[in-house]
Amino acid sequence: MVKKSSYKISVVFITYNRPDMLVSAIKAFSTNCQYNNLEIIIADDCSNPDIDPFLENLPVDKLVKTEFNQGLGANSNNGIKAVTGDFVIHHQDDFVLATTEPFWEKAITIMEKHPEVGLVRLHHLTKFPNKTDYQLPDGTNYSILDFEQPKDMKNRIYLYSDHPHIKRADFHEKTGYFAEGLGVGETEDEFCIRFNSNKRYKIATLWRSDIFKNMGLSKSTRKPNKRTIIKTHLEKSAIGSKTLELYTKLPITIRKKIR
Repeated sequence: MVKKSSYKISVVFITYNRPDMLVSAIKAFSTNCQYNNLEIIIADDCSNPDIDPFLENLPVDKLVKTEFNQGLGANSNNGIKAVTGDFVIHHQDDFVLATTEPFWEKAITIMEKHPEVGLVRLHHLTKFPNKTDYQLPDGTNYSILDFEQPKDMKNRIYLYSDHPHIKRADFHEKTGYFAEGLGVGETEDEFCIRFNSNKRYKIATLWRSDIFKNMGLSKSTRKPNKRTIIKTHLEKSAIGSKTLELYTKLPITIRKKIR
């Protein structure tokens, strides 16, 4: 496993108009993450009200602000370009770190072992059938996802996700930065499609949804569809989570009929 503090990890919090969520996200991360070679960066897209008063007494190393609202793509790019670390944790402000588990050690060890992997997903709900499974020496299971997934798989393009993940510092230099001037949903979708087409880096996943927790859809910058709302509701209970688990194990042809 990775030796403590052997790498500098930059944590980029992407935020806009959600100071309460941002503060909760920073506090949860600083409390639960025991790694001591961190760089905390806030990328703010000209929030209203100004977020400066909310950041007092918080462990922030850099605040990257825009003078006017430029959109998710530009805001994300500004934050990523400000990092000086060896690895980057991409952290939207509506997620909180929910464990003291040293997830970064597992993720970086995976990237050390597999030079072709540029990003490890830390929050993953969609099951991708085409993958290669591995195991770390401590018994942790992980998979490297294939670029090609079943054509009838509804979310087949979303190998990349802006849910919490850790990536190499050169990830976007090789795969490209986010498109600017588009809406939130368009920005995310455009990058997902482009990532799949350029095939510069592969993505690995720990198949976990408990390292980070989403604080809710009520203030999401992207309007959730009916499927997402139902899934979020089911995840709140043990029975609902079990139902989702059983559903994902059904053949795709049957799942399409249920939808």
